[in-house]
Amino acid sequence: MAFAKRSSGPGFAELRRQLADGKTLPVYCLFGDDQLRVRSIVEWMRKSMLGEAGSAFNYHVLDGDECGLDKVVQQCMSFPMMSTVQIIWVRRADALIGGVDEENALCHYLTKPPKETILILSGDKADGRRKWAKLAKSEEYFFERATPTGRDLVTWLE
Repeated sequence: MAFAKRSSGPGFAELRRQLADGKTLPVYCLFGDDQLRVRSIVEWMRKSMLGEAGSAFNYHVLDGDECGLDKVVQQCMSFPMMSTVQIIWVRRADALIGGVDEENALCHYLTKPPKETILILSGDKADGRRKWAKLAKSEEYFFERATPTGRDLVTWLE
Protein backbone atom coordinates (compact mmCIF):
# COMPACT_ATOMS: atom_id res chain seq x y z
CA MET A 1 0.00 0.00 0.00
CA ALA A 2 1.46 3.34 -1.01
CA PHE A 3 0.67 6.61 0.68
CA ALA A 4 0.45 9.91 -1.11
CA LYS A 5 3.15 12.35 -0.12
CA ARG A 6 1.91 15.24 1.96
CA SER A 7 3.63 18.57 2.04
CA SER A 8 4.11 19.93 5.51
CA GLY A 9 5.77 23.14 4.44
CA PRO A 10 9.47 24.01 4.56
CA GLY A 11 11.26 22.01 7.18
CA PHE A 12 14.03 19.47 7.52
CA ALA A 13 13.34 17.97 4.07
CA GLU A 14 13.80 21.40 2.48
CA LEU A 15 16.90 21.91 4.58
CA ARG A 16 18.40 18.66 3.30
CA ARG A 17 17.65 19.69 -0.30
CA GLN A 18 19.36 23.05 0.23
CA LEU A 19 22.42 21.39 1.73
CA ALA A 20 22.56 18.79 -1.05
CA ASP A 21 22.50 21.65 -3.59
CA GLY A 22 25.47 23.25 -1.83
CA LYS A 23 23.48 26.13 -0.37
CA THR A 24 24.58 26.84 3.17
CA LEU A 25 23.48 29.41 5.68
CA PRO A 26 25.70 30.93 8.37
CA VAL A 27 23.20 29.96 11.11
CA TYR A 28 20.80 27.05 11.56
CA CYS A 29 18.25 26.99 14.37
CA LEU A 30 16.99 23.40 14.48
CA PHE A 31 14.28 23.04 17.09
CA GLY A 32 11.67 20.40 17.77
CA ASP A 33 11.28 17.06 19.45
CA ASP A 34 12.82 15.21 16.50
CA GLN A 35 16.39 15.39 17.80
CA LEU A 36 17.35 12.19 15.98
CA ARG A 37 16.88 13.99 12.68
CA VAL A 38 18.76 17.02 14.00
CA ARG A 39 21.74 14.81 14.88
CA SER A 40 21.66 13.19 11.44
CA ILE A 41 21.61 16.58 9.70
CA VAL A 42 24.50 17.90 11.79
CA GLU A 43 26.50 14.74 11.16
CA TRP A 44 25.84 14.98 7.42
CA MET A 45 26.98 18.63 7.45
CA ARG A 46 30.13 17.74 9.38
CA LYS A 47 31.11 14.95 7.01
CA SER A 48 30.30 16.75 3.78
CA MET A 49 31.73 20.17 4.68
CA LEU A 50 34.71 19.25 6.83
CA GLY A 51 35.50 15.59 6.24
CA GLU A 52 37.14 13.49 8.92
CA ALA A 53 40.45 15.39 8.92
CA GLY A 54 38.85 18.82 9.06
CA SER A 55 36.49 17.80 11.83
CA ALA A 56 39.36 17.37 14.27
CA PHE A 57 40.04 21.11 14.37
CA ASN A 58 36.92 22.78 13.00
CA TYR A 59 33.97 20.96 14.55
CA HIS A 60 32.94 22.06 18.03
CA VAL A 61 30.04 20.72 20.08
CA LEU A 62 28.92 22.85 23.01
CA ASP A 63 26.12 22.37 25.52
CA GLY A 64 23.84 25.32 26.27
CA ASP A 65 23.42 24.07 29.84
CA GLU A 66 27.15 24.19 30.50
CA CYS A 67 28.50 27.19 28.61
CA GLY A 68 27.52 30.80 28.27
CA LEU A 69 26.65 32.70 25.13
CA ASP A 70 29.90 34.64 25.43
CA LYS A 71 31.89 31.40 24.98
CA VAL A 72 29.78 30.45 21.96
CA VAL A 73 30.23 33.85 20.29
CA GLN A 74 33.96 33.82 21.06
CA GLN A 75 34.33 30.45 19.32
CA CYS A 76 32.20 31.65 16.39
CA MET A 77 34.42 34.70 15.90
CA SER A 78 37.61 32.63 15.79
CA PHE A 79 39.01 31.52 12.46
CA PRO A 80 38.95 27.92 11.26
CA MET A 81 42.23 26.03 11.27
CA MET A 82 43.46 24.94 7.83
CA SER A 83 39.94 25.19 6.39
CA THR A 84 37.57 27.77 4.99
CA VAL A 85 34.79 26.98 7.46
CA GLN A 86 34.16 25.74 10.97
CA ILE A 87 30.97 24.23 12.39
CA ILE A 88 29.83 24.99 15.91
CA TRP A 89 26.89 22.99 17.23
CA VAL A 90 25.21 24.18 20.42
CA ARG A 91 22.90 21.54 21.85
CA ARG A 92 20.15 22.60 24.27
CA ALA A 93 20.55 26.14 22.98
CA ASP A 94 17.25 27.16 24.57
CA ALA A 95 19.07 27.18 27.95
CA LEU A 96 21.74 29.47 26.53
CA ILE A 97 19.55 32.55 26.14
CA GLY A 98 18.38 33.53 29.59
CA GLY A 99 18.33 37.28 30.04
CA VAL A 100 17.95 40.36 27.91
CA ASP A 101 21.72 40.82 27.54
CA GLU A 102 22.18 37.31 26.10
CA GLU A 103 19.23 37.79 23.77
CA ASN A 104 20.58 41.12 22.50
CA ALA A 105 24.04 39.58 21.98
CA LEU A 106 22.53 36.70 20.01
CA CYS A 107 20.45 39.09 17.91
CA HIS A 108 23.57 41.10 17.16
CA TYR A 109 25.34 37.91 16.06
CA LEU A 110 22.39 36.82 13.90
CA THR A 111 22.43 40.12 11.99
CA LYS A 112 26.14 39.85 11.09
CA PRO A 113 27.42 36.26 11.37
CA PRO A 114 30.96 35.64 10.10
CA LYS A 115 31.19 33.80 6.79
CA GLU A 116 33.81 31.36 8.15
CA THR A 117 31.47 29.89 10.76
CA ILE A 118 28.32 27.81 10.56
CA LEU A 119 26.52 28.05 13.89
CA ILE A 120 23.94 25.38 14.62
CA LEU A 121 21.60 25.98 17.55
CA SER A 122 19.41 23.03 18.49
CA GLY A 123 16.98 22.13 21.22
CA ASP A 124 13.60 20.70 22.01
CA LYS A 125 11.71 23.95 22.12
CA ALA A 126 12.23 27.60 21.29
CA ASP A 127 9.96 30.38 22.44
CA GLY A 128 8.81 31.90 19.16
CA ARG A 129 7.82 35.11 20.94
CA ARG A 130 11.41 35.94 21.82
CA LYS A 131 13.22 38.57 19.78
CA TRP A 132 16.04 36.23 18.72
CA ALA A 133 13.59 33.60 17.45
CA LYS A 134 11.66 36.17 15.44
CA LEU A 135 14.90 37.45 13.93
CA ALA A 136 16.07 33.91 13.10
CA LYS A 137 12.74 33.22 11.39
CA SER A 138 12.91 36.46 9.39
CA GLU A 139 16.45 35.58 8.23
CA GLU A 140 15.19 32.05 7.34
CA TYR A 141 17.61 30.42 9.79
CA PHE A 142 14.85 28.75 11.81
CA PHE A 143 13.65 25.18 11.23
CA GLU A 144 11.20 23.60 13.64
CA ARG A 145 9.83 20.10 13.20
CA ALA A 146 8.13 17.46 15.24
CA THR A 147 8.86 13.75 15.06
CA PRO A 148 7.20 12.43 11.90
CA THR A 149 4.10 10.30 12.36
CA GLY A 150 1.64 8.57 10.04
CA ARG A 151 2.18 9.36 6.39
CA ASP A 152 5.00 11.77 7.15
CA LEU A 153 6.87 8.91 8.84
CA VAL A 154 6.46 6.71 5.77
CA THR A 155 7.73 9.53 3.55
CA TRP A 156 10.67 10.14 5.83
CA LEU A 157 11.57 6.44 5.81
CA GLU A 158 11.37 6.30 2.00
